[in-house]
Amino acid sequence: MPSALTNSNKKKRSLHHKLLALAAVVGMATTVSQATATSTVTDTVQLIEYMEGTLIVQTGNSVNYYGQLVTQAGCTHINKKADTLKAWQGLAQAALLSGKSVRIYYDTCNSIRYIYAIDLIK
Repeated sequence: MPSALTNSNKKKRSLHHKLLALAAVVGMATTVSQATATSTVTDTVQLIEYMEGTLIVQTGNSVNYYGQLVTQAGCTHINKKADTLKAWQGLAQAALLSGKSVRIYYDTCNSIRYIYAIDLIK
């Protein structure tokens, strides 16, 4: 038969849970601060182009934003998976067909705007 937890064990377990919760909060704060370093633009979609390995979303102000499987040298930290490009293409196409806007989060590397995330907005 299992013995009941002693007060000392309860306190240790409580402290352990509090430390885990603190670690989770710190992890979320780190993620948020990384996201804020990314630039954003909110606009309509004017053009969507997909060629093997590259997605281009052009906004109403005629600026191109790229999603690529393999980026240029020095920008490889921005490489994305094919499924990510397909999802972004679907969101951009939905915006184009519905007349809704998108919010594009992007990082600039060697003067090229690489997509980090896309939101379809009202």
